[in-house]
Amino acid sequence: MTVRPLGEVIDFRNEIVHPKDRPQGPVTFVGLEHIESNTGVRLGADLIQLEEMTGRRARFSKGDIVYGYLRPYLNKVWIAEFDGICSVD
Repeated sequence: MTVRPLGEVIDFRNEIVHPKDRPQGPVTFVGLEHIESNTGVRLGADLIQLEEMTGRRARFSKGDIVYGYLRPYLNKVWIAEFDGICSVD
């Protein structure tokens, strides 16, 4: 088995959507509350208007691995099925 650094096998994405940039339109939001612990199952999502957003959010694309690091012991990891935004946690 060959062990390689994580940075060699993934591309880290950190695109932030910020209210000060005045984003517009509807987008699907997936938060930590929408991901089941230990399974990778998405339990839901919210459709929000970007112009009503009060804090910054991370943008993800279909196929991205979305990982919630706020409480790592909860093991909230999901492979995105669509483009959207998520919590920065």
